[in-house]
Amino acid sequence: MPTVSLHEVGMPRDVTDSDGIKWNCIQAFAGLGKDPEKTEAARVEDSGNRFHVVCTPSGNARSVRIELPEDWEKSLSDEALLSAIQKQRAQEDAK
Repeated sequence: MPTVSLHEVGMPRDVTDSDGIKWNCIQAFAGLGKDPEKTEAARVEDSGNRFHVVCTPSGNARSVRIELPEDWEKSLSDEALLSAIQKQRAQEDAK
């Protein structure tokens, strides 16, 4: 099993897109606890240090699940986070 760094897991981030939709993003399974096994559950299989993140919108849009780098809460810009959300929404709409 890969080693998990003990960074602060579960810190939600809020971003607002150009349509005024406020997105609340949090690492998947963050509510399960902070021990390494729970953190590992959110890791994207065979991806190194990428984790599943769930972004829940205000309004009528639906939640999306995206894959982001381990330290996304602190290092990813709002623009990059919104871009990942929009890309995932476009992929889901194309299905």
